[in-house]
Amino acid sequence: MNGANAQSVNVPAWSLPESRKMRGLGLGRMWAVLCPYCKRFHMHSPGEGPRTPHCCADQDNNHYVLEFAGALPMQHHRRFYRSSRADLPRLLDEWPETAGGTGRPAELMAA
Repeated sequence: MNGANAQSVNVPAWSLPESRKMRGLGLGRMWAVLCPYCKRFHMHSPGEGPRTPHCCADQDNNHYVLEFAGALPMQHHRRFYRSSRADLPRLLDEWPETAGGTGRPAELMAA
């Protein structure tokens, strides 16, 4: 945040509710932030302070400052859940090549 054009705004950061549905997302202990730049939810590890939004690159100079605001407000539950579920398929950026031209996906290898 040293650039002359750096933008930094304070944003509320909410803990996830203790519900079976939210635990089913497998996110663990994370804070949810409604991004002021892209208007989508981002997840961050707990802790107040400056962060770079996932939708912005470091060179964009867009940052926000997390301020803990308690549990995720009820009016955001459904939108957050849908947003998180919609992001899950994007975890795999490219599908692996098919195995030996059989038309079947290759087995994923453990790291």
